[in-house]
Amino acid sequence: MIKNKKGSLVDVIFGPAKILAIILTFFICFYIWNSFTTTFQETMVPNLQNESQILINNTISDISIGLTTIDYIMPIVVAGLLIVSLIFAFKTGASVIYAVLSIILWVLALIMSAIFTNIYLQVDESLGMGTTFVISDFLMTNMKWIVLGWLALISIVIFSRNKSETEAISSSERVFR
Repeated sequence: MIKNKKGSLVDVIFGPAKILAIILTFFICFYIWNSFTTTFQETMVPNLQNESQILINNTISDISIGLTTIDYIMPIVVAGLLIVSLIFAFKTGASVIYAVLSIILWVLALIMSAIFTNIYLQVDESLGMGTTFVISDFLMTNMKWIVLGWLALISIVIFSRNKSETEAISSSERVFR
């Protein structure tokens, strides 16, 4: 499957969509977890002398802290998607003839990044998880700049490959087939 992967400017639309899906999944799961823990802790008899209750409260607190550390992984996810996209874009390359099409894709990608940001802001307004996941909040509110940088990098990589690099890549692929 990865062997036939082609890099293109469309990756800049699908990459942020994947990032949005991951972040919204974290938000919804953490919201459900917080609802569960709130309900669970309210139903326990408030007796601080009870060692099992203290143990349960400490465990719930530790799990909540562990779940919030997922936020620190998001820059790695974004960078990983960018690097994979750039590698496949270099492997694919493109002719200058596609420059007009790339301008249309630039506009579409920037519009989609604004849509993804608005979707995120609506969900964050409903769930209120932006203060818990600060890094994810920063990434999603600045998605237009991330997409703009991603577009610039992938365009440079796609359109800068010369004929000797194309021949070198083609000959190396024939060796491993």
